[in-house]
Amino acid sequence: MQLLPAVALTAIPLIGQGGRWWAWADTLNAFLGPTAILLALIALHGFARRQWTAVTVATIGAALALIQLGSGVLRASPRQDGATDTVRVLTVSAYHANPHPFVLRDMISKLDPDLAFIQEADGAAAEALAQALPGHHRVLSCPAARCSLVIVSRWPLARSDRPDLHAHDLPDLLAAEVSAPFARFRVVTLHLPRMLSPQAERHRGMLVDLVRSGNRLPTIAGGDFNLATGSFALSALERQSGLRRLDRYVPSYPANLFFPAVVPIDHVLSDGHWDSLGCRGLSVAGSDHRAVLCRLRLRP
Repeated sequence: MQLLPAVALTAIPLIGQGGRWWAWADTLNAFLGPTAILLALIALHGFARRQWTAVTVATIGAALALIQLGSGVLRASPRQDGATDTVRVLTVSAYHANPHPFVLRDMISKLDPDLAFIQEADGAAAEALAQALPGHHRVLSCPAARCSLVIVSRWPLARSDRPDLHAHDLPDLLAAEVSAPFARFRVVTLHLPRMLSPQAERHRGMLVDLVRSGNRLPTIAGGDFNLATGSFALSALERQSGLRRLDRYVPSYPANLFFPAVVPIDHVLSDGHWDSLGCRGLSVAGSDHRAVLCRLRLRP
């Protein structure tokens, strides 16, 4: 009885290795965490029942999943402790159909981050989000009152990307320059298409071009990448953009079902000007994503 589920689950990291070449295979790498846990449980149960074939298969599968996942976790920016001057960055999907928008507004205001990257801000939560963090500065991804992306900052900021607003198929991407008392730096928020979307690779390329072009200000990026920790596409994006994740493994999706979030697709990244002081996931009212809150320190 243990052998069949062990074989089925071991197929996930095995097929996931094909993600180096095929996006459909890379989607399986989103489930490496729960796959490793289930295989470990099967191995333990098989050991107790002396079902050695199932133990062997489950152990091999768990090892493959952990090696693949570990490569993504270890690539995250190493955590540094003991800093006093920090920047607190929150990335959160407001969710188009959020049934509790004003609870979300109150939660964001209570957290009081220095920077908030908000996605799906043009849905049910639009009115509430306009009231969140009063006194902070903000830029929107469009000229209208309701825009899909919003950056909110404790310090003055100005939008720095100027796309043609009449063009079709623009990426859901917004960049701004922040003028903090200690430095000027650039921030980027985004909501990338899902990995199997025909536009996914092109939009990731637009992000890379934005980050690598123009001024070389210290950069922080955050949002819904729709790329899971451990996926080959996320690794390639980090390598091409020169950014590194600050979060190591923070499951964030789906967060509005009866079981906990299992897929880590919401991330905060930075370039080499920043040190990570740690990240954590937060449950947010009414959203189908968990938020990610990170603390950073600008290097001297």
